[in-house]
Amino acid sequence: MVLLLVPALALAQNAPPVADAGEDQDVLVGDLVFLNGTATDADGDPIESWLWTIEFQPAGSGAFLSNPFRPDPWFIADVAGDYVLSLVANDGTDDSAPDFVTITAADNLPPVAVATADVTEGPAPLTVQFDGSQSSDPEGFPLFYRWNFNDGPLPAEEMSPTHVFILPGTYLVELWVLDHLNLRDIDVIRITVTEGPPIVEVDIDIKPGSDTNSINISSAGVIPVAILSSTEFDATTVAPESVSLTGARVKMVGKAGKYLCHVEDVNSDTLDDLLCQVYTEHFMMEIGQTIAVLEAETFDGVSIRGQDVVRIVPDN
Repeated sequence: MVLLLVPALALAQNAPPVADAGEDQDVLVGDLVFLNGTATDADGDPIESWLWTIEFQPAGSGAFLSNPFRPDPWFIADVAGDYVLSLVANDGTDDSAPDFVTITAADNLPPVAVATADVTEGPAPLTVQFDGSQSSDPEGFPLFYRWNFNDGPLPAEEMSPTHVFILPGTYLVELWVLDHLNLRDIDVIRITVTEGPPIVEVDIDIKPGSDTNSINISSAGVIPVAILSSTEFDATTVAPESVSLTGARVKMVGKAGKYLCHVEDVNSDTLDDLLCQVYTEHFMMEIGQTIAVLEAETFDGVSIRGQDVVRIVPDN
């Protein structure tokens, strides 16, 4: 009798690998879809080859894999619907059973623009705070904003810009919102700017009693400026904090910050005038004879303006 001894290793069978095609994905039409295949082998054998196959794709799709023999190919989802792909891995001896992954592509919907404003009508100059924060994208992608004010200045690309309309008129302000694929939506707000309140022209007297009205703006002092009353205008109704003489403001004194103004009949016409002390160092004027313009408002919001001749002199 002859006995044949067969090594136990020769009887061992190769275990095929187990492929994993990855998680199902939800994408948008036009997206680049990246696949991520992996595999395990019970024998510890290395994976020698890969094979991806598009088993099903929507009607009309021309999708193809960048390289079906890699574990991580990509394709473009060009039509809405389901793409079913299989992955087979081979360890040099056996193929794995196929594993499947489904990619669902949906059409990218345009964003929705919603433009709002804190005011839509008022006198010039009209400051408007616009807001586009209520705009949205159905897929939740970030939005890009563009505001066209249609009054001359360049558009704004903020979500919530502030804009000042200088001239009266009706303006159709457009908010454009775009998604990552440049699909867009537009919302429009009508802004009506009316004529601003009239400016009351008044008489002023800089350095009352002086004919030359010489001012040394480097002296860091103050000069008196009288706002004169008339039968049509009461100068005592002017708010001292609103007074501006070519950019210079009224001096403030004391811990309470009281404005240095008082009521006085400056020109002896029996009408009370308002006399204020204005900082000279704040003057925005060149050396020489020129016109100084005073602007202010009354306590009830009426704008006034007056002017007087001054001579700006250099340091001695």
